[in-house]
Amino acid sequence: MKSEFSFSPGSTLYWPCDLMFRDPHLWVILTKPFNKPPKIVMVMITTKRSNPDITVELDKGSHPFITHPSIVSYMDANYFKVEKLAEDIDSGIARPMEPFSKPILRKIQSGLLKSKFTPKGIKNFCYSVFDLKPPKK
Repeated sequence: MKSEFSFSPGSTLYWPCDLMFRDPHLWVILTKPFNKPPKIVMVMITTKRSNPDITVELDKGSHPFITHPSIVSYMDANYFKVEKLAEDIDSGIARPMEPFSKPILRKIQSGLLKSKFTPKGIKNFCYSVFDLKPPKK
């Protein structure tokens, strides 16, 4: 693993995730690396079209890469191996982008805990690692 990319909360990648079926999107890292081998939790940012999950909407200016109304796709939240991501960065498949500001990162993290589309296992894990209070029911 040669990559010197910072796998830290708020860091972003322009990455296809699945080379066969998905165009590249902006992905944001939500957790510090954990476990052995190290993994992180990431979510995808996508254009706001008719997507049912509008828990967190991001406008132009939320991030240098965002040029039109976008949403955080919490249904795509998942665990990703740092080693695989580093390989994708080194090979040019993934491209590091500017990190999100801390306030926007917090908004995205908080939204993960609120969204009914977040996979339950991801949501439960993130409750334990985010420095946020659980949402009120």
